[in-house]
Amino acid sequence: MGALFIGIAAESKVLTNPHKMMITFPIYIFIIILLVLAFYFKPFEDHDFDEKKSEIESDIDTQFKLARTTGLIIGIGSLYMLAIRRDTIDGLYVLLWITTLVHCFVYIILYHV
Repeated sequence: MGALFIGIAAESKVLTNPHKMMITFPIYIFIIILLVLAFYFKPFEDHDFDEKKSEIESDIDTQFKLARTTGLIIGIGSLYMLAIRRDTIDGLYVLLWITTLVHCFVYIILYHV
């Protein structure tokens, strides 16, 4: 989804270059962070149970990744919609942009910790 929104933003004739950068730069950061988290995320550090541990770990891992990805897709889509709806980069635009980035980082942090 991030690549889709980057492509849409880059091809847009409506958006100015600052708008495009305010969409694409955070998306690249989110993609890099999600790639790192996808490889290192382990819901269980305790090795008490053997048989069901791998099955439960796989299910929880999948659910966390799905929830995190869904929340981030909403945030990335919001970045794009914000840039399309606002003509100028003013105080309100910056406030909404920061709020959207905080939303995305909260999803990344909450599901990693």
